[in-house]
Amino acid sequence: MIPIANASPAVASTGVLGIDLGTLGGARSSANAINDAGVVVGAAQVVGNIYHAFVWTAGSGMVDIGTAWPSSSTSDINDANEIAGTATLANGETHPIYWDANGTATDLGTLGGTYAYSVDINNAGVVIGVSRTASGADHGFAWTAGGGMIDLGTLGGTNSYVADINDDSQVVGSADTANGERHAFRWDATNGMVALGNLGGQSSTASVINELGQVAGTSDIDPGPATVRHGYLWDPNTGFTDFGVTGTVTGLNDNAKVSSFDYVTGSMTWSAATGSIAQGSAFPYFNDENVGINNAGQVAGGTFRAFVTDGHEGTIVLDAPGFAYSRPADINESGQVVGYGFSDPEPWCCGDVHAMIWTRTATRSMSIAGASVVESDTGTRNVFATVTLSSPSTTLVSVKYDIVSTEYGQVGTFGTVGSDFKTKYSGTLKFSVGPSGVTATSTSILATILGDSASELDEHFSIVLTQPSAGVTLGTSIVPLTIVDNDPTAGVVAGIGDAGVWEGDSGTKNIVKVAVTLSQPATIATQVVVHVAAGTATAGADFVATTSVVKFPVGSTQKVVKVTVFPDTTTETAETIAISLSNPQAGVSIGKSAGTVTIQNDDA
Repeated sequence: MIPIANASPAVASTGVLGIDLGTLGGARSSANAINDAGVVVGAAQVVGNIYHAFVWTAGSGMVDIGTAWPSSSTSDINDANEIAGTATLANGETHPIYWDANGTATDLGTLGGTYAYSVDINNAGVVIGVSRTASGADHGFAWTAGGGMIDLGTLGGTNSYVADINDDSQVVGSADTANGERHAFRWDATNGMVALGNLGGQSSTASVINELGQVAGTSDIDPGPATVRHGYLWDPNTGFTDFGVTGTVTGLNDNAKVSSFDYVTGSMTWSAATGSIAQGSAFPYFNDENVGINNAGQVAGGTFRAFVTDGHEGTIVLDAPGFAYSRPADINESGQVVGYGFSDPEPWCCGDVHAMIWTRTATRSMSIAGASVVESDTGTRNVFATVTLSSPSTTLVSVKYDIVSTEYGQVGTFGTVGSDFKTKYSGTLKFSVGPSGVTATSTSILATILGDSASELDEHFSIVLTQPSAGVTLGTSIVPLTIVDNDPTAGVVAGIGDAGVWEGDSGTKNIVKVAVTLSQPATIATQVVVHVAAGTATAGADFVATTSVVKFPVGSTQKVVKVTVFPDTTTETAETIAISLSNPQAGVSIGKSAGTVTIQNDDA
């Protein structure tokens, strides 16, 4: 047994919320994967040595999705909540399983043998895994709902094994060659399986692939029998980059940053810009493993005490409440980590094991402010929506944004991509660390507005923020951006009238109608906002306060606003209600902007 029980942690586990996900009735469970929405999948003991696949959400807790088979487990979940897993059938065969977002399961079968398992699923719903063939060989496969299971083949030898898939359905792994070597490969539906080569030795493996098609893995560096193994980054345009001694590559983000570990150097990251950086250990004198890296550069690791680190804020320990030890399995783009807590240093031998999720508690907030721009008749104009952080960060902070044609409760009409504004439909906004070692606290999202000469209502679109970096909460996350029309409807003036009403003593409410007029018929549809508010009368007791939009079709010159007045038997002076106009559209101006409704008292 490793003598670590009395070791001191490297740092305190402050600012972290750890949640025990429980079990399905047994003493053990483990979380295997988490998607960017925080949905967790894993396997949990039901009774004896029987484990079932589960899915967990904060709202529903742990749900057994493996009741159709004697035993089952999960390997991954995508952002559409589609799940890949593996089940042991009643006849003893082992098959990969796919669950759709509604929980309906599909047995994916095999390539002719009696044994197959899933490895991963991408956001397109493509499942990869390994299957025994009828001849007894192991072959990698890719499965789609429309095409079924596809044999990825080999590099001329007997076996092949898959490791990862990106959202373009490019698959990486290792495969046997005709001369008995095993080489890294990349596979896609167009080119099939293509060998990546190696760093000069006889063997190489491909472990991970990012959304740019870059691959990371390990390779022998010379052909001798006692060769040293190095990690590499392979790029489709530049080929191999050797980044030195390592044992296992665990992750590769879209910034070409690699996470890896071995039992000499421990957990580390590498990029071309920084070189190799040791991640430290949650237990002194013990070199930890890690399980992966997200696009913010956060690494999850730990063998006997889970941690998350980004190389700037240090190692944050992820303790499991009620357990002496913790171990991670996956990290998502928000920095949430899943894994398990355990009571004995050899978890699958002795003691209880429970699935866990860890979430960094927020240390700063982010908000976005709305903006407006007056359109031009031709060409383009830019409008900037400012995004602010409550305090600077020592690490990169990012947030996803979407620009959508949504009115967001504003007076006017919807803006349209391509005719009213042209901009990137969605993207990631980044607060990068500057020369001072911290980020700025404000940046902006640019939208480009297309000019036109049409007389029209003001138009609106919205910017929506989602998925901020770990440790950041969203304040105002959706705002309107307004295109103010600059093409007037010449000579059309809106005005509001006056009115009076006897109060009444009892019975039904009184309705008084107030005229809203245009000086001449508009040539296009227009509208104006009418506010009914307190003068000397009291809203709620004497009348109903409202704000409404009065719309004028083409050719119309008069509409009415209905004001509700409540009767009473109180002797009092006459009271007034204030009526006002605002926000005329399509170039209409306002003439008489304020009117009065007088409530005449009829109580002697």
